[in-house]
Amino acid sequence: MPNLRLIFSVLLMSLALTGCDSASEQAESPASDQVAIDGFFSDLPRFYKIDSIRTIGARKDAPLALMERLNIRHQMIIEHHADLIKGAKILDFGSYDGRWTYAALEAGAEHVTGIEINQDFVDQAIKNLDELEAPQDKYDFIVGDLLEELRKIEPGEYDGILNLGIFYHITYHVALMEEMQRLNVDWIILDSSVQLDEKPIVQWSLSPYGMEGTPSVSAIDLMANQYEFSLTRVPLPPNNSFGMWDYNEGGRATFTMLPGATKKQFKKQ
Repeated sequence: MPNLRLIFSVLLMSLALTGCDSASEQAESPASDQVAIDGFFSDLPRFYKIDSIRTIGARKDAPLALMERLNIRHQMIIEHHADLIKGAKILDFGSYDGRWTYAALEAGAEHVTGIEINQDFVDQAIKNLDELEAPQDKYDFIVGDLLEELRKIEPGEYDGILNLGIFYHITYHVALMEEMQRLNVDWIILDSSVQLDEKPIVQWSLSPYGMEGTPSVSAIDLMANQYEFSLTRVPLPPNNSFGMWDYNEGGRATFTMLPGATKKQFKKQ
């Protein structure tokens, strides 16, 4: 059986070199020993196909080392919260191709329900989990609008929420916080791009999918406080990965949200 880790490490490095515009940029590409090849996703190439690797202008067009990125994010999202995930019934917001549904099941989740608006993504997720031989009674997927589907769920049905890569693609942040509080879960793992601003702001932008809003960390904290969640930032593992450029520059972060926090009193400025 071929050594997938070795093959993909070589392919990633080849892409890193060919993606540069000059010899000086090639010299700044990461050495092979800087590309992490050990982690949960290393032997799951279906989740980091070479043709899906994007280029990131902020890193001189160096290819995003998606395998390394997924491995480090797995440490922050799954491994850091292993005690919460084990035995839990979980909602996976924007479940995409099923990667985090599968990761949660492998970490011992009792059941995971993905909510995804795109039928093609759900079809791919089902295919992925079926081929990976995940027990079919341990997961399901709902196709529909996130808020509309959440409003059909009774409080207490689920223990936890994976809110990953969604919060900066929406315009209804406050409404979503309200729904998460209503669901009465024990924990929420939130992963989002964030604005580098100390003030509680949301930066609006127009994407091919419509209006989106990227909040600052203080804005997320303010919303969490309003709905009586504590917000704790998950430590970023030391790394020199091109794939983690946004996390390393502070523009993306993972948080643990727990219910039952007492509201803070804010003074007028």
